[in-house]
Amino acid sequence: MREICELDLFGDRALLRRVLHLSVALLVACVALLAALLLCGVAPERLSLAWLVACAAATAASLVVHELVHGALFRLMGGPGTRVRFGARDGMLYAAAPDLVLRAGRFVVVALGPTLLVDAAILVLGLAVLDAPVATCLALAMHLSGCAGDLVFAHEVVRVRADFVQDSGAGIRLFAED
Repeated sequence: MREICELDLFGDRALLRRVLHLSVALLVACVALLAALLLCGVAPERLSLAWLVACAAATAASLVVHELVHGALFRLMGGPGTRVRFGARDGMLYAAAPDLVLRAGRFVVVALGPTLLVDAAILVLGLAVLDAPVATCLALAMHLSGCAGDLVFAHEVVRVRADFVQDSGAGIRLFAED
Protein backbone atom coordinates (compact mmCIF):
# COMPACT_ATOMS: atom_id res chain seq x y z
CA MET A 1 0.00 0.00 0.00
CA ARG A 2 1.09 3.52 -0.80
CA GLU A 3 -0.01 6.46 1.37
CA ILE A 4 -1.86 9.11 -0.62
CA CYS A 5 -2.37 11.68 2.11
CA GLU A 6 -3.19 12.25 5.75
CA LEU A 7 -6.04 14.38 7.04
CA ASP A 8 -5.38 15.60 10.57
CA LEU A 9 -8.51 17.36 11.74
CA PHE A 10 -6.87 18.83 14.83
CA GLY A 11 -3.49 19.73 13.35
CA ASP A 12 -4.45 21.08 9.93
CA ARG A 13 -5.98 24.55 10.38
CA ALA A 14 -7.00 24.78 6.70
CA LEU A 15 -8.91 21.49 6.99
CA LEU A 16 -10.52 22.67 10.22
CA ARG A 17 -11.61 25.91 8.50
CA ARG A 18 -13.07 23.88 5.63
CA VAL A 19 -15.06 21.79 8.10
CA LEU A 20 -16.22 24.93 9.92
CA HIS A 21 -17.33 26.60 6.66
CA LEU A 22 -19.31 23.50 5.66
CA SER A 23 -20.83 23.34 9.13
CA VAL A 24 -22.02 26.95 8.90
CA ALA A 25 -23.31 26.41 5.34
CA LEU A 26 -25.34 23.39 6.44
CA LEU A 27 -26.75 25.31 9.41
CA VAL A 28 -27.73 28.25 7.19
CA ALA A 29 -29.31 25.93 4.60
CA CYS A 30 -31.42 24.20 7.24
CA VAL A 31 -32.54 27.50 8.76
CA ALA A 32 -33.43 28.72 5.24
CA LEU A 33 -35.50 25.55 4.77
CA LEU A 34 -37.26 26.27 8.06
CA ALA A 35 -37.99 29.85 6.94
CA ALA A 36 -39.36 28.56 3.63
CA LEU A 37 -41.62 26.08 5.42
CA LEU A 38 -42.96 28.80 7.69
CA LEU A 39 -43.55 31.11 4.70
CA CYS A 40 -45.43 28.28 2.97
CA GLY A 41 -47.81 28.04 5.90
CA VAL A 42 -46.44 25.20 8.00
CA ALA A 43 -47.84 25.83 11.47
CA PRO A 44 -45.10 26.01 14.11
CA GLU A 45 -45.55 24.38 17.47
CA ARG A 46 -46.01 26.59 20.51
CA LEU A 47 -42.69 28.01 21.67
CA SER A 48 -41.78 28.16 25.37
CA LEU A 49 -38.78 27.92 27.66
CA ALA A 50 -39.50 24.21 28.16
CA TRP A 51 -39.60 23.77 24.37
CA LEU A 52 -36.20 25.48 24.00
CA VAL A 53 -34.69 23.31 26.76
CA ALA A 54 -36.14 20.20 25.11
CA CYS A 55 -34.62 21.24 21.74
CA ALA A 56 -31.22 21.80 23.36
CA ALA A 57 -31.39 18.44 25.15
CA ALA A 58 -32.46 16.64 21.97
CA THR A 59 -29.60 18.24 20.05
CA ALA A 60 -27.05 17.18 22.67
CA ALA A 61 -28.50 13.66 22.72
CA SER A 62 -28.37 13.44 18.91
CA LEU A 63 -24.65 14.25 18.92
CA VAL A 64 -23.91 11.61 21.57
CA VAL A 65 -26.00 9.01 19.73
CA HIS A 66 -24.18 9.99 16.52
CA GLU A 67 -20.82 9.08 18.08
CA LEU A 68 -22.20 5.84 19.52
CA VAL A 69 -23.36 4.87 16.02
CA HIS A 70 -19.83 5.61 14.73
CA GLY A 71 -18.50 3.29 17.44
CA ALA A 72 -20.94 0.53 16.54
CA LEU A 73 -20.11 0.87 12.84
CA PHE A 74 -16.36 0.79 13.54
CA ARG A 75 -16.92 -2.48 15.43
CA LEU A 76 -19.18 -3.89 12.72
CA MET A 77 -16.88 -2.97 9.83
CA GLY A 78 -13.61 -3.66 11.66
CA GLY A 79 -14.58 -6.94 13.29
CA PRO A 80 -14.79 -8.20 16.87
CA GLY A 81 -11.27 -7.18 17.93
CA THR A 82 -11.80 -3.54 17.02
CA ARG A 83 -11.24 -1.15 19.91
CA VAL A 84 -13.14 2.12 19.85
CA ARG A 85 -12.51 5.13 22.02
CA PHE A 86 -14.65 8.20 22.51
CA GLY A 87 -13.68 11.71 23.44
CA ALA A 88 -14.08 15.43 22.96
CA ARG A 89 -11.56 17.90 21.63
CA ASP A 90 -11.72 21.47 20.35
CA GLY A 91 -15.50 21.54 20.85
CA MET A 92 -16.09 18.31 18.93
CA LEU A 93 -17.17 14.88 20.10
CA TYR A 94 -15.51 11.98 18.34
CA ALA A 95 -15.32 8.22 18.09
CA ALA A 96 -12.04 6.73 16.94
CA ALA A 97 -10.56 3.33 16.23
CA PRO A 98 -6.89 4.31 16.05
CA ASP A 99 -4.80 2.31 13.59
CA LEU A 100 -7.82 0.42 12.23
CA VAL A 101 -7.51 -0.01 8.45
CA LEU A 102 -10.72 -0.43 6.46
CA ARG A 103 -11.49 -0.70 2.78
CA ALA A 104 -12.59 2.73 1.56
CA GLY A 105 -16.23 1.72 1.09
CA ARG A 106 -16.46 0.41 4.63
CA PHE A 107 -14.94 3.60 5.97
CA VAL A 108 -17.46 5.71 4.07
CA VAL A 109 -20.22 3.67 5.75
CA VAL A 110 -18.63 4.40 9.15
CA ALA A 111 -18.31 8.10 8.27
CA LEU A 112 -21.78 8.68 6.81
CA GLY A 113 -23.87 6.07 8.65
CA PRO A 114 -24.55 8.19 11.75
CA THR A 115 -25.56 11.19 9.66
CA LEU A 116 -28.14 9.16 7.76
CA LEU A 117 -29.43 7.16 10.73
CA VAL A 118 -29.67 10.01 13.23
CA ASP A 119 -31.23 12.41 10.72
CA ALA A 120 -33.81 9.76 9.80
CA ALA A 121 -34.58 9.25 13.50
CA ILE A 122 -34.94 13.01 14.01
CA LEU A 123 -37.36 13.23 11.09
CA VAL A 124 -39.50 10.30 12.25
CA LEU A 125 -39.56 11.36 15.88
CA GLY A 126 -39.99 15.07 15.21
CA LEU A 127 -42.59 14.90 12.46
CA ALA A 128 -44.42 11.59 12.76
CA VAL A 129 -44.39 11.17 16.53
CA LEU A 130 -44.22 14.69 17.99
CA ASP A 131 -45.69 16.71 15.09
CA ALA A 132 -43.10 19.42 15.76
CA PRO A 133 -41.86 20.82 12.43
CA VAL A 134 -39.90 23.75 13.87
CA ALA A 135 -38.17 21.62 16.48
CA THR A 136 -37.45 19.00 13.81
CA CYS A 137 -35.85 21.55 11.47
CA LEU A 138 -33.79 23.01 14.31
CA ALA A 139 -32.66 19.57 15.49
CA LEU A 140 -31.74 18.61 11.92
CA ALA A 141 -29.87 21.89 11.48
CA MET A 142 -27.84 21.40 14.63
CA HIS A 143 -27.13 17.73 14.03
CA LEU A 144 -26.30 18.07 10.35
CA SER A 145 -23.99 21.02 10.98
CA GLY A 146 -22.16 18.80 13.47
CA CYS A 147 -21.62 16.18 10.73
CA ALA A 148 -19.40 18.41 8.58
CA GLY A 149 -16.16 16.62 9.51
CA ASP A 150 -17.62 13.25 8.56
CA LEU A 151 -18.87 14.65 5.26
CA VAL A 152 -15.46 16.15 4.44
CA PHE A 153 -13.65 12.91 5.29
CA ALA A 154 -16.04 10.82 3.16
CA HIS A 155 -15.69 13.29 0.29
CA GLU A 156 -11.89 13.12 0.42
CA VAL A 157 -11.89 9.31 0.43
CA VAL A 158 -13.98 9.32 -2.75
CA ARG A 159 -12.22 12.31 -4.35
CA VAL A 160 -8.72 10.81 -4.14
CA ARG A 161 -10.02 7.31 -4.95
CA ALA A 162 -8.48 5.78 -1.87
CA ASP A 163 -8.57 2.00 -1.59
CA PHE A 164 -7.96 1.86 2.17
CA VAL A 165 -8.44 4.25 5.08
CA GLN A 166 -6.66 4.13 8.41
CA ASP A 167 -8.18 5.89 11.41
CA SER A 168 -5.46 7.86 13.15
CA GLY A 169 -7.40 9.06 16.16
CA ALA A 170 -7.00 12.68 15.04
CA GLY A 171 -8.06 12.08 11.46
CA ILE A 172 -7.46 9.58 8.70
CA ARG A 173 -4.71 8.33 6.42
CA LEU A 174 -5.64 7.41 2.85
CA PHE A 175 -3.91 4.64 0.93
CA ALA A 176 -3.88 3.24 -2.61
CA GLU A 177 -3.19 -0.35 -3.49
CA ASP A 178 0.13 -0.83 -5.27
